[in-house]
Amino acid sequence: MIKKEFLFIIILSLTSCAHWKKTQDYEVTSSVIDLAKSSYLKGCIDGMNSIQQKFTRGVRLEKCKKLSIKHEWDLKDMLNPQQE
Repeated sequence: MIKKEFLFIIILSLTSCAHWKKTQDYEVTSSVIDLAKSSYLKGCIDGMNSIQQKFTRGVRLEKCKKLSIKHEWDLKDMLNPQQE
């Protein structure tokens, strides 16, 4: 009896996943981009902190923000290539 209920739950979840695939793809893509952008930003700041001590903290943060936005655009292009 438990196996039938478990099988029903699996089938229900698969059909709902198939129904909402487009939304889920967008959410996954957005999550990947957000995670990559924040990881890139942290790595950029850590790298600049260890190499360049002459800049103030604000200058490093602004430069890294600009680089992370460019990185985000590159990721969006890779994940969603435009069809020509």
